[in-house]
Amino acid sequence: MRSRVSRRDVLKVVAITGTAVPIVIGSAGRADADSGTTVLVGTVESAGTNGVVVRTPSETVKVLAAEGARMYSGADGEVTSTAEFHVGDRVGVEGTRTPQGLLATAVGSVFTPIEAQVTGLSADGSVADTSAGPILLTAGRLPGTAEQRRRQRAAGVGPGTVIRGLGWTHPGTGQRYLLVRG
Repeated sequence: MRSRVSRRDVLKVVAITGTAVPIVIGSAGRADADSGTTVLVGTVESAGTNGVVVRTPSETVKVLAAEGARMYSGADGEVTSTAEFHVGDRVGVEGTRTPQGLLATAVGSVFTPIEAQVTGLSADGSVADTSAGPILLTAGRLPGTAEQRRRQRAAGVGPGTVIRGLGWTHPGTGQRYLLVRG
């Protein structure tokens, strides 16, 4: 097992208990005529406190967060500002079209399924060597206390363990994250 883990080679394990991840995945530009809701998936071109600009295969859309919108960034977990999304991030958006853009009730980074088998652990148990590369066994900024996350990290991970979850790659750093349900 490697003693040094580069930022690009690490999957951060993020454990969630009892919460649903508010990620919207749909076809680009699909509109529900009955409800007036639009669902799209695209790439963040710019992000700031006044919204994000999302490019889809068919259009570029200004996305504004509605009051109380559910927002989830792959790097940061639940967020309260559109400024916390990253240029290059692939996001799903659900909302209503307005003259100013898409007023979003949900914006979330898109994760892809991943499965990795643990082949070894570091001496302190903080890094698992896996078939998908090294995984740093620490929790991120998600609901739950630090003690709950520490117990989840330590519970039952060893050689032969298969870790299943959803993967996300930070578009700026290339660092990989793994979201798992605890």
